[in-house]
Amino acid sequence: MKYFLLISVLLLQAFCTRSQDFSNRGTEFWLAYPAHIDGNSSRMALYISSTVSTSGTVFLANTSIPFTVTANQATVVQISPANYAILNSQNEGVNPGRAIRITAQSPVVVYAHILNAARSGSTLLYPANTLGRDYMVASYSSVVAQSPPQTVVNGSPAGSQFTIVAVEDNTTIEIIPTAPDVAGTRAVNVPFEISLNRGDVYQYRTSSSQDVTGSRIRS
Repeated sequence: MKYFLLISVLLLQAFCTRSQDFSNRGTEFWLAYPAHIDGNSSRMALYISSTVSTSGTVFLANTSIPFTVTANQATVVQISPANYAILNSQNEGVNPGRAIRITAQSPVVVYAHILNAARSGSTLLYPANTLGRDYMVASYSSVVAQSPPQTVVNGSPAGSQFTIVAVEDNTTIEIIPTAPDVAGTRAVNVPFEISLNRGDVYQYRTSSSQDVTGSRIRS
């Protein structure tokens, strides 16, 4: 069985049913930069801390960012989609190799924060060894009320969505959505499968009036 990471945007939380050590300290983490209504104008900050001084690397977009951590202090790594090809703008589909991987020499704790203007969302990352194979999505149904309407440059505006990262090759995932995707290609409560390799990102987005809460994702 393959393990993978689910990111549920708006709440940006993942819930895992695998029974094992759920410590948030680790030496390998995976995440994705999910679609954002502000697209490349948004930005991500990684907050990395440890009880010991250590070093590590952030791998993304065929490049890497080294970092060092001083014991009991937070190191901030800034990541902008305007500078790195990491934003996942697909409404429904796979973006090969678009994941972000973090490694460290000694165990660290990592928070990710995506923000722009008055919009802000953050999450505590779980190490790769704690990731599971059966998830339920927790998201939110948002409402767009803008005048004039916003120009859409990165897919559906303000939709409910979830994003999946595979941390192993040949990962087959079954998805049972509770809301249709933007194009209506996936029916509600009808299972379908996707195949991902290590570092691939799958994203599922709805229109602004829908909510993917309760969708099941398992490998």
